[in-house]
Amino acid sequence: MWIKKSSDDLAIGLLARRAARAAWVFCFAYLLFVAAMPCGVFNIMPSARVVAALLAAAVLWGWYCQEQDRQARAKIMVCEQCGTKFTQPVNSCACGGNPVALSQMKWIADPPPPATPSPAIQPVASEEPASAPTAQNPLRV
Repeated sequence: MWIKKSSDDLAIGLLARRAARAAWVFCFAYLLFVAAMPCGVFNIMPSARVVAALLAAAVLWGWYCQEQDRQARAKIMVCEQCGTKFTQPVNSCACGGNPVALSQMKWIADPPPPATPSPAIQPVASEEPASAPTAQNPLRV
């Protein structure tokens, strides 16, 4: 079942996206710095520079793919009333509800149906008193 995210959920999502972007930028900048560092500063082997340049390209490609996926998900809309998904932006749903961006909604699994009450289990009456020890359990009191 789709429900609208609270303002706290939206703030946490925004913070997570900003932290992820900062991590991408930091990784790219660090690898680019290592690949393009002047030779006189630190003694870095040329093969390490090539590896750093390739890793910087991989980080840049990963960031690009993540942004493409984010832009594709930004186009998806969900109706508040019936939960119908739309892949293109629309103004209204057939049920009369308002479509909202998927980034502002979250999925909550339907609660399980209530369990049917089981009949009460009746204790079996024993012939011997509860305080008497038995052969199976001599410590029974």
